[in-house]
Amino acid sequence: MREEILVKILKPKNTPADFAHNLHTLLTSPTMRGQDYYDFMILLQKKIQPDMDLLANLLGTKMSLGELEERLDIKIYEATTKYKNIMQSDLSSLENQNVFVNNYRSEYFKYKAHLFTRNVRLFLRCKGCKKEFDSNISVTNEAFNEMVIKGRQHLCSHCQFENVVNKCDYIIQEEN
Repeated sequence: MREEILVKILKPKNTPADFAHNLHTLLTSPTMRGQDYYDFMILLQKKIQPDMDLLANLLGTKMSLGELEERLDIKIYEATTKYKNIMQSDLSSLENQNVFVNNYRSEYFKYKAHLFTRNVRLFLRCKGCKKEFDSNISVTNEAFNEMVIKGRQHLCSHCQFENVVNKCDYIIQEEN
């Protein structure tokens, strides 16, 4: 019975909006709560992407992924050093609370890459009808920068014109 109650208390919701609310709390709360950091880690491990528009509304300002990463790095460092005892106390009902708290920072660094890496979608302007169309390619920006693309063929979804393209022909759009 106690485990069922604990699971209900500790189990975070798993939506992008929930993650945005969690990030807002971590970034703005004047007090440190172990539950918020527990929820953050669960969402991070499940590779949930936060709703960045909602986060911007909650914070009252748009934040770049780089700024978010810097601020979270500081918060995680503080939570695992300066406030480590508070985190341990707040999470005392967890079965392996010491392991969880002691490994928190390394787990954060292990899982954070997906949070700060965004995919880009590649579009093209058809050389036949001049309309933009989706190439159906989605990669990380880093991977795109490393790609060598020359003479690749794409069929326009509007007019069926066969486009032969090079890397410089792609129109890059960040995915949400």
